[in-house]
Amino acid sequence: GFELRARRKDLGFSTRAVAQLAGVSQSYVVALEGSRSSRGAAGPTPTLDVLARLASALGIEPSVLLGPSIHRAGPHVLLVVENDGAGLFGVVDSFVDDVDTWVSAGHRSEVPGAGHHISLHAETVVTYDQVEVSTAIDDGLAMLAPVVQGRRLGLIFSEEPELLLGATDAVLTAEHGWSAMVSRAAWSAGARPAWNLCVYELDVLRQMADPLAVSLELIRSHDDVWITNGRVLHRKRAASMRLLQHLRPEHTGADHWRQVCIKQLDRISAN
Repeated sequence: GFELRARRKDLGFSTRAVAQLAGVSQSYVVALEGSRSSRGAAGPTPTLDVLARLASALGIEPSVLLGPSIHRAGPHVLLVVENDGAGLFGVVDSFVDDVDTWVSAGHRSEVPGAGHHISLHAETVVTYDQVEVSTAIDDGLAMLAPVVQGRRLGLIFSEEPELLLGATDAVLTAEHGWSAMVSRAAWSAGARPAWNLCVYELDVLRQMADPLAVSLELIRSHDDVWITNGRVLHRKRAASMRLLQHLRPEHTGADHWRQVCIKQLDRISAN
């Protein structure tokens, strides 16, 4: 939709003109460009024939329109903070060099550079509602569309500790579809989702009923794992291992726990 609108405007065409040239209705072109139907549902998905006719009307190859829809979103990263998080965003910004604009959302309102912040919940929220969170992200990025369109977007999410502890299962369920949901919201705003970071505090993870099970589920549901103390950033398996080592139960030997952690991470890798 973003590419269709941009090319149409470059040519000085109206939606009616494109519709006539492509042999489709004007309302269909409008729905494609807005990625929404008039009822607020997901926009239409054109057939290959319609895609080819739209491209012909605009004087471009069909791949120009199709490319963004199949472009892989940036990685969904689990970012664990060992301390109070001081300096966290400076470390992230210095490590990631392919982001044009940062947007933070949720508990932590700091953001690298001249970024922006959006809210995930109403001030009085007491339960975790995945639909409401998704809507908040859609609406927040839509409002930022004028400044994020065409830009590589870095997103940093953090949840209220009370909600993480009180609605752990709901949050874990949301994490499995989080990347797709966030990417759709970014693309709808005309941005390219470059990074999708989910921040969890180590102290909060330790307070959960089963810290090991929760952490393993978080590792499974993310593309990569980072852990930082605000100065040094560890990544991939080394970060996962460091996280699990922090969760060693009292009276459990270090060597035994290390073997437990290795076996758990090997199982995740095998799947």
